[in-house]
Order: sequence, then structure tokens, then C-alpha cells
Amino acid sequence: MAGPATVGPLVASNLGIPTVDVGNPMLSMHSAREMCGSRDQPWMARVMAAYLGLREQAAGLGIDADRLAIGGDSAGANLSASVLHSLAASGGPMPAVQLLIYPGVDARLCSVSMQELSQSPLLPLERIRWYLDLYLPEGQDMTAPRFSPLYSTRLAGQPPAFVLAAGHDPLWDDGHAYAEALQAAGVPVELAAYPGQVHGFLNLTRILPQGTEAVDMNIAKVSSGASETGAAAGQVLSSASELARQASTLGDKVHEFLDRVRAA
Repeated sequence: MAGPATVGPLVASNLGIPTVDVGNPMLSMHSAREMCGSRDQPWMARVMAAYLGLREQAAGLGIDADRLAIGGDSAGANLSASVLHSLAASGGPMPAVQLLIYPGVDARLCSVSMQELSQSPLLPLERIRWYLDLYLPEGQDMTAPRFSPLYSTRLAGQPPAFVLAAGHDPLWDDGHAYAEALQAAGVPVELAAYPGQVHGFLNLTRILPQGTEAVDMNIAKVSSGASETGAAAGQVLSSASELARQASTLGDKVHEFLDRVRAA
């Protein structure tokens, strides 16, 4: 659950993972709204519809509904955590594992890292506020757990979680706080902290070699979940090296752009 320039689509497109376009859900929006809550914004109902539709039609798509993983990076991690909150609140079917890469889980935007790194060039606070304004109505309660999963009271019983955080990222505290909240609720959690890295570094392996390490770690954790709990979809993790190569290609493009900027 992430945009086209983020980690999730690299996994989906290059490792053969079945994907679903949340803009064309396979389940009725009515059913999804019932699961999410009638006052949810349409985008959340679409995400839930895609997930529930995938489970409903898994056999016809050639995948095992009991071996699904859910995850994303940045806003995609927020959507993933929000879906899990709504599933827990409604008694819906859980995936087997969750993968949250530098998640944004507190829409109040008042953590220490958010304030100290408010001028971060890759993800400044002003831009985060702009993103939120695009889809949250004016006057929205910023602690509502469907938008700020950190405040969910439905964390217990959620699937094992792998959470990754970057130190030079305004979302550093979000990742740590959410990992702690999940762990306090009894959820098995592994937190991978990269103090020297920036938001989005998994996509920048050419100029930030730790990105490859982090990508491989994500693959290993989901792969481990698949073997221990049946946690990943089908042939999700057949080639870690291919994912690293694709991520490196994206990093190369960024590197070339920076070279052109310096030469200008």
C-alpha cells in the first residue's frame, strides 16, 4: 500500500507478488464501509475493499488467503496500520504478518523528531501537513485511530510486526512509539533502527548502501514469517537479489539527477 516510487511496488512488480488496484476494488464499497465504519473517507473504504476482496477471491487468483502479508512504507505503512485497526475493531480476518517501513502513525505531528527535523529536505513538516490536508476533513480529530493508529485500542491480537525507522526522518519517533505500543499489547515486534539514515533510504541503494541491507532485511523478515506462520503470499520472496537490483536502479537514477544538478 504505497505510491509508485516506494518500496512496496518494487516488491510487487519484480518478485511476482499478486497485486490489487485499490482504485478498482473486487468487493463492494458498501461491505468495506461496514467494516471500516460508515464515516470513513472513501479512500479508506477502497483500501479495505481491496484487502477483503483479495481474501474473498484468493482461490480464483491462485493465492492462499491464509498466507497474506500486509505492509507499506511511509503513508503506505499508515494505511496498513489503519486497515489492521479496522479489522481488529470489526472482528475481520487478519493477515499473518505486517511490515511497516518508516510508518506515520500520529497525525498530531508533535513528536520530538517531528519538531527537530521539521526542515528535513526529503520530508519537511510543511509537506506532511499538506499531505494530510488533501484527505482529512477540516476539524478532523487527529487522534482518531483510523488516521493515527498509534492511538488504537485494538492492537492486541494483531499479527507479528516488523517496523523500520530512520534517524534523520521526522517519522523516527512514530516508528519507535508504534513498535512499543504493539509490543505492550502483546504483539511480537522487531524494530530495525537506522539512526544515520533518511526517509526513503530503501529506494536509494546506489548512494546509500544501507538501503540494500534494509531491503534484504525486510525480505528476510517476511520470508521468515512465511516459513513460521504461513505469512506471505505465494511466491513473494523468490529473489532478494532481484529486488536489490531494482532498488539500486532507482538509486542510480537519483544519483544521475544529483550529478546533473551539481554540473548545472
